[in-house]
Amino acid sequence: FFEAVMGGVMPCHDRHRVPLGAAADFQLSQFASSEWLEKYRDSSLDAAEAQHWTPKIRAMLENPDYAPSSFKLVVRRGVPDELKGEVWLRTSGASLHLSKAPGFFDESVLRAFGERSPTTFVNTPLCAPEGWLQGRAERAPGMSSLCGFVDFVDILAADGQHAVQRILWIVNQSYSFVEMCPVLPPLLTVLLCFLDEPQTFSVLHCMLEQARSRVKQGEDRWYLPYNQAQFDKYTTASMTVAKKHIAALLNHLERIGFDTRSWFYGRVLGDGLCRLLSLCQWPRVMSAMISEGCKVFMRFGLALLKVNADAIRKCSTAAEVESVLSSKAVDIDRLTKVAFGFQIRSSNPKAMQGGEVHNSLAGAVPLLCRPRLSEPSEALHSDAHWESLWQLLPTDLRILDPKLVFTSRVDGCSLSRLLKAGESFRSNPALLCVQTRSQEVLGYFLCSGLYFTGSAYAQPDRSDGSFVFHFDCELNLAVSPFTGANDMMFQADKDALVVGGPQPAMRLDSDLNWGFSDACPSYGSSAFCGGRFQIAFVELFALG
Repeated sequence: FFEAVMGGVMPCHDRHRVPLGAAADFQLSQFASSEWLEKYRDSSLDAAEAQHWTPKIRAMLENPDYAPSSFKLVVRRGVPDELKGEVWLRTSGASLHLSKAPGFFDESVLRAFGERSPTTFVNTPLCAPEGWLQGRAERAPGMSSLCGFVDFVDILAADGQHAVQRILWIVNQSYSFVEMCPVLPPLLTVLLCFLDEPQTFSVLHCMLEQARSRVKQGEDRWYLPYNQAQFDKYTTASMTVAKKHIAALLNHLERIGFDTRSWFYGRVLGDGLCRLLSLCQWPRVMSAMISEGCKVFMRFGLALLKVNADAIRKCSTAAEVESVLSSKAVDIDRLTKVAFGFQIRSSNPKAMQGGEVHNSLAGAVPLLCRPRLSEPSEALHSDAHWESLWQLLPTDLRILDPKLVFTSRVDGCSLSRLLKAGESFRSNPALLCVQTRSQEVLGYFLCSGLYFTGSAYAQPDRSDGSFVFHFDCELNLAVSPFTGANDMMFQADKDALVVGGPQPAMRLDSDLNWGFSDACPSYGSSAFCGGRFQIAFVELFALG
């Protein structure tokens, strides 16, 4: 054992995080090399990901009263470099673990190596079965040099690479239940760019222990697969979901000889897509995985196939498909929206929870989420508006962003123009906001788009999740979801827009000048704004 790993005495761990020069507006760990900034960092993507991390949400990261799951939805949209370390510690549970056991890492090193702790390593236990490297040089079964396994190992300085190897040896010696988990080397490599070694080890410890605990309790054996049987079951589950959502594409892949099951097993679930995405993109997937578990990998694997569907259909060989999927040319925002847009349900309530559509419009745990706005809204002018509304959306739609497609301030006070703008985004979910002269806001969210229906009520493909809402002058929110008591969702023609019936929850006239509200059976709502109200302006957003 010592001949394999021995190289000297391990130095003490400096927990101080140092900046990487004047070009950086954040701080990396002492293990990170300048390669992260020079080759891999995308400053525009980082700035975009920072937009939805409001001061309120940043403050909540430091509040232990908020459970790690509270941050799940905002983490899905990406974490800026300046917050990655803090968010990973918080969502994994490592922050709490470190506060209770500050010397845990040193004790683990002592248990694994005894008094003679190494600083350099010859071989590395990669938590992968023999043959996983597929042609890369292996020094021994299940072992290799780190650079032969992680393509982007150059983001770590030499001592950082040794830190990865040291942690993997500790896992090898102290976590006997971990038989295979090939995502650990790339995961640790990125973690150590933003965290010190004890923090990184604590994140990994919390994830492994949570995975083992869930298996023992029968809750979710796929949170983090760590043996062959779990990988096989998770691969089978992934293929079942894929057949539901992209069956035609799977048939094409089968005809040209592409082994989709092996691709899911190795590239998606095994490597965690780290070889399929660029390094500036992969931390978004990794952040969501730390928060939610490895079913995130399944989602992104499905999304990668779906967004590349047109190019894949043009392929005639498996090698061409592999080239398309490994091109790393995909837009990460689009991929994220597709990944979390899949409605994934299971007949087993203990399997793959968290992907189901959220129908409840009230919850005890606050959901910290708000959309990324391309332009401001006059009606919904505060974060409180957006945060209150966005947690009411179905889960698969919260990842989408609103685009302002009509405002009566610019496009004129015309219902016909409003509906014409809605027609252009008929397949997109829509959010209608009406500002009254008394500074109240009425609105309507629907999953299927707003468009002309003529004299009949709309019969959309999807009615679940639609609701009407009202903000009073104090920003108190009243919400009424579609009840299904009748089929009167909305009716729109050149004369009026009517939401609900027989008595409308909201009715707007053709000139967008006056509106009316009554107690409505369709939405179970009471009359808003005293019944009759004068309109100040109207905004329509399409989600996409």
